[in-house]
Amino acid sequence: MKPIYATLVLLCSWYFGHAQVITGCIKDEGGYGVKNVSVTLRKAVDSAVVKLGVSDSAGRFTFNAPVGSYFIDVSHTGYSFARSGRVVVRDTSVAGDIIIVLQKTAKILKEVVVTAQKPVIEVKVDKILLKCFQGILLTGFLVLQNYYTITQVI
Repeated sequence: MKPIYATLVLLCSWYFGHAQVITGCIKDEGGYGVKNVSVTLRKAVDSAVVKLGVSDSAGRFTFNAPVGSYFIDVSHTGYSFARSGRVVVRDTSVAGDIIIVLQKTAKILKEVVVTAQKPVIEVKVDKILLKCFQGILLTGFLVLQNYYTITQVI
């Protein structure tokens, strides 16, 4: 049984030992590092997500990746989406430092208007309140008043 475990450990260490380090830096147009940028490592073959990360305060990121070919996608609020060129990780070499420059977007967010209304009918423990002021609601109130005893109108 021990030889099986030893073989398994050797195979796992061989497989995981072949992962290489991909490092890079995300900069703005002025050459300064951009922090808290979403960084996605994707397979070049099918764009499947391999790993996700966030850049540090200097804009740097690091991924451990097995041998293969990848793209790196970066996105951040206020900047346009960017994708690196193909990054090839080989068994014998470490991928070089990748620099991705983000371009500021000049989008201005549209105005947001929040409106709220009180409910027309409010059910209390001892009564039902019908809040009508004018128009069709007032007409509906007059019709309801013919069929139900309404004690209070707000």
